Formats: sequence, structure tokens, C-alpha cells
Amino acid sequence: GGLLSAGLLREAARTRQAEGCEGSASEDLHRELGHVLNVAHFTDFGLGLQLVPPEAWGGAGGGGSENGGPGGEAGQLPWGHLAQNGSGVLVLPGPRPMVVSLLVNMADGQDAHHIFWSVLRAVERHGLGRR
Repeated sequence: GGLLSAGLLREAARTRQAEGCEGSASEDLHRELGHVLNVAHFTDFGLGLQLVPPEAWGGAGGGGSENGGPGGEAGQLPWGHLAQNGSGVLVLPGPRPMVVSLLVNMADGQDAHHIFWSVLRAVERHGLGRR
């Protein structure tokens, strides 16, 4: 049982980034609005989902199904939502899929997601059998 059919989920997690675009529009937006809105990690998106490459948290860089890391089939990216206050919920696809959720309120002006990135690195190490 699930809330979404496999086909709908596959379509929702498919990148909507224009071919040949490497997130430069997001970088421009971050430069212009970075003082009020953190969009540094919003370089790719699906249909109502944020697609977050493992490199964002210093992860295995597309760990892929061959080593049990996030990345899943055919390079499927982790997906979910990152909030401006540092909270996040991400699905880490792959042969051992996981969901990571962290609710915080980081209003201190530093990179709001630094705690979430640390949690994801720990989860990834655990999922790959490393401690």
C-alpha cells in the first residue's frame, strides 16, 4: 500500500531541469535573494518534489544501487522537501530505501541545513555498512 502509484511517483521524481542547464538560474537567484531566501540547494526539481543530489550533503555522489547507497535505479535522486528553517524530509531510494526526516528551527543566520546534512551523512554511512 501507498499513497501514490509507482507510475505517478516515477513521473513526480523525474527531473524538470531543462536539458543542458546545470542549475545556473538557481545560482543567479541565490545571489540576488540569498540575504532573504536560501535557495542554494534548489538546483533540480520534479513535479512538486525537490530532487537533492547526495553531493549537497557531502554524500557518496550518486551512491547508486550497486553499493547500496542513495541514488536508486537509473540514477534516481533522493527527493522530498527542504524547508528554509533547516528542516527536511528526504526519501533515499535504492535497494535499501530510507526516509529521513528532521524538524528544527535554525534561525541563527548560518547554513540552516548543516544539521540535516550531518544526519544524512550518518544515515548514508550506516546504509553502506560503514561506521
